[in-house]
Amino acid sequence: MERVGIFVDGDYLYRAFPRVNAAGLKEILLAGRVFAFGLWFQAYADQDDLNRKQGFFRFLQGLGFTVHPVPLKTNAEGKRKSRVDAFLAAEVSRRLLAEELGNDLRTDTFILVSGDSDYEPVLRLAKERGRRIEVAHKQGLSAELRALADHTIDLSAYEEELSREAAEPKTALPEGLVESVTLRISVAGKVLEIPLYLKGRAP
Repeated sequence: MERVGIFVDGDYLYRAFPRVNAAGLKEILLAGRVFAFGLWFQAYADQDDLNRKQGFFRFLQGLGFTVHPVPLKTNAEGKRKSRVDAFLAAEVSRRLLAEELGNDLRTDTFILVSGDSDYEPVLRLAKERGRRIEVAHKQGLSAELRALADHTIDLSAYEEELSREAAEPKTALPEGLVESVTLRISVAGKVLEIPLYLKGRAP
């Protein structure tokens, strides 16, 4: 079975889909193939911004992605700049090295979610090392990536599906139990929610 690794430029994806259905994106990219790994890179402005993103990051982790929050860098002119592209490119190189040293299982296909030409050199390296390269994009696919990719995925074809927020999957219940009600009690001014279960068969 073809093993697929996914590299997501979260900044690029956010511009395309401000409220992206990450579970749907994963399914579209894999297309029934084996999920080897997923790496999601996202810039953040400060600690408050990072805290606001934590819920989404936990959801991504539940989908099997490793999340790499990348702090914005302030240049000499006082302007903030994202460094997601540099961190993602470095991780592609690290992954290639780890696989070729035998520290990780070989991945057949690398999928990049971005259209930025800055990724062309590192993807070309991956292709030279025998990886199939796919690029998923919505807008602004560079000529360099279009020429390099073995396959491109136009995410605009999935606009409706990817613009929907996916509900966070519930934790599976122990076998033979069905969640019936949630008990809410107040302790020291805090409301605690306690799920109650009944024996039976799930509907």
